[in-house]
Amino acid sequence: MPETTHILSRGKIFQLLSDHREEILKFSVTSLAVFGSAARDELADDSDVDILIELKNITFRNYMHLKFYLEDLFHREVDLVPKDCIKKGLEKYILAEAIDVPGF
Repeated sequence: MPETTHILSRGKIFQLLSDHREEILKFSVTSLAVFGSAARDELADDSDVDILIELKNITFRNYMHLKFYLEDLFHREVDLVPKDCIKKGLEKYILAEAIDVPGF
């Protein structure tokens, strides 16, 4: 698990994703949004980053490589959720607070 050494803001997360856009797109990402504490800009030292994704080519390998890449980028755990795998009871809450990352 990546070691958390600093508090991230929503703006910093968006900036990191934007700065690494070309590399992230190599994982077949077609859309990317943040939700949870990252979307509310309430990340604590021990918070993970919740990311909602859509991929053109979703394979276990692609998914895991993207997850590890983002964890290295943020220096913390990432909860990577494919949009079509959201639990039905949580869908309306997650989609209501999800903020699309520009450029994805």
